[in-house]
Amino acid sequence: MAASGTGIVIVPMSVARLHHRKDVVTRVVDLPPTTIALLWLRDADSPLHQDFVGVVRGRKASSSR
Repeated sequence: MAASGTGIVIVPMSVARLHHRKDVVTRVVDLPPTTIALLWLRDADSPLHQDFVGVVRGRKASSSR
């Protein structure tokens, strides 16, 4: 609907920047924060899962825990 010009979409600023177009109007508004949870089975924990948690928290490959 938004792409056809008859609707709106609410997205994080990072997504809005990624899909920036000249024919799209962007409005920045303050919305209440949201909570995002990551979970998986304890038995399935692995270094890959822990690396993902690090990325979500904003760590880089060179960062230490």
